[in-house]
Amino acid sequence: MTQAQQDKIRKKLAEGELEEALSEWVQWVNTANDGELLKTAIALQSRYSKLESNKVKGIISQDNFNLEFNQIVDGLLDLLNNQSQSNLLHMHHSYTCDRSPQTQAFNAQIQAFPDRKVQFFYLYGGDLHLHTGMFRRIVLDLEGRSLDYLNSSLADACKVRAIEITFEGYEPLEDYKTELLKGIFAAFALQPNQLGPILNRRLTDILQTSPLLRDLSGSDYVCVYINIDKYSWYTDHTPEAARWFMEEFCNCVFQPGQPRFMFFFSVEFEEEDNTLAQDVRDKMDDNPNIQALPELNKVALSDIDRWLGKYKKIEPDPRERKKILQERFNGAPEHYMIDVQETLQELIKMYNDRLG
Repeated sequence: MTQAQQDKIRKKLAEGELEEALSEWVQWVNTANDGELLKTAIALQSRYSKLESNKVKGIISQDNFNLEFNQIVDGLLDLLNNQSQSNLLHMHHSYTCDRSPQTQAFNAQIQAFPDRKVQFFYLYGGDLHLHTGMFRRIVLDLEGRSLDYLNSSLADACKVRAIEITFEGYEPLEDYKTELLKGIFAAFALQPNQLGPILNRRLTDILQTSPLLRDLSGSDYVCVYINIDKYSWYTDHTPEAARWFMEEFCNCVFQPGQPRFMFFFSVEFEEEDNTLAQDVRDKMDDNPNIQALPELNKVALSDIDRWLGKYKKIEPDPRERKKILQERFNGAPEHYMIDVQETLQELIKMYNDRLG
């Protein structure tokens, strides 16, 4: 069952149109070739018909009618939730292909320093390796949603507020730092032009005033992705601004009930720009306060094959999975992540559409 079909039925239930909702459900079950599910659907529909008949005959009170009506609604919602759990695959699983070295390095860092309220990471590599996908993969893992393909009703492990920022940095250094903070404060729904001298502000100002953080606790995370492209990379200013940001702006006292902050400086360069690529690599280890995750590179065909095996509900037949590797990826040994994720999203969408 597609998400659109589920939403249509849920909308009818919200509007009190139980008869129409049940009819839509039974029509879909008739096409699903599931005998047990069909039996349950017909029983629920018959239960509703009997309830309406008793109401017309005047042999049931309004209170009892409402109670039975709501129980039937709950029963249909449970069936919808179970159907979603067993079949639908969320689009965010397109982020879970490969990137094990980066994921392992990140997990090792946060586990090694569980009491640190602020940690810093570099993501770096060519601009076709989809840095945002790596960041979203980390957010997904922190929330525990990377496991919802096994059980869609699995509760989140915690709340994660994900903030993505692309900023333009200019020389001199003070202007570079100013533009960085303007982007960060704006992303946290705070107007930087109302804050006075912004370079005098600190992370505590965001913690105390941002409306985006009010519902977070000490077990939750705030993950901030700061994109730095080739036009905003300066061999001296960028590392120096990052150092200032970590050692001064983020140097504050946290309360026990405040969330942990994870800042990701994403540095992108064009594949053919060897000079910039080497300059970025040379600067990665200059600051001991920041952890450079392994460089993002192409995705091996074997990792795509592993992904198809993990989500084999998309294609249970291993022979058909081999065809996907050949037809969609030409059997080539390596691929850019931007192409891989685009194809994986197509496969997920095709699979979900088939359910309808």
